[in-house]
Amino acid sequence: MRKIFSLLLIFTLMLSALTLFTACNTGGGEGGGDTPGGGTEGGDNGGGGTTPTGTDYTVTVLDPDGNALAGVTLKFTYGKNETDVLTTGADGKATANIDTLSDVYVELVSHDGYGSPFSKKADRKFDGVTEKTVKLTRLATVIAVDESGNALAGVSIQICHSQCLLPKTSGEDGKVSASLPADYEGDIKFTVTAVPEGYDVPEAADGTNGENQVYTYFESGSYVATIVIPSK
Repeated sequence: MRKIFSLLLIFTLMLSALTLFTACNTGGGEGGGDTPGGGTEGGDNGGGGTTPTGTDYTVTVLDPDGNALAGVTLKFTYGKNETDVLTTGADGKATANIDTLSDVYVELVSHDGYGSPFSKKADRKFDGVTEKTVKLTRLATVIAVDESGNALAGVSIQICHSQCLLPKTSGEDGKVSASLPADYEGDIKFTVTAVPEGYDVPEAADGTNGENQVYTYFESGSYVATIVIPSK
């Protein structure tokens, strides 16, 4: 009887040891266990995204009155013609994280209704800085129409402000535009230098034929002028 009891005791101890051993080797399967090879730590090993390693280049775009301007598309250029295209938010800002040792430039892609303050490539460069404020200028626009008021393409128009610019030809919308200098408040004038076949060069506001380079002035405080191109 005593021998049977001893065997039962030994069997019970072995069974307890086996149960404990199994628990120790499977307990790490739940997330965050302490045993090696157990569940992964949520934050340290998870795919939380990569940390930017470049430099943030920020452009703030303002309208001619100094207000932040949303919806302006900018193109950052660097390296071997690498580009990032971004649009300004409600605060007028757009930021590109760029990892490069080369120069970084910014270009205005779309800025409807406003002129660009950039007159040369050097103006667009981040020269020793990582932030730029770009204040857009006003845009002077001449609209060429026929005698029925329809937009007329193919009209060559020269616009002048502090200087006279090279003539431009109107597109399907009849428009020719020119960026004004920053904070410009002087006179704006224009002349028609050429018209499509079947039309005549119109007379300037003072009645002198436009072919003689006599200019028509924009009304004071206005940045849009319309010119009627008469048919022959």
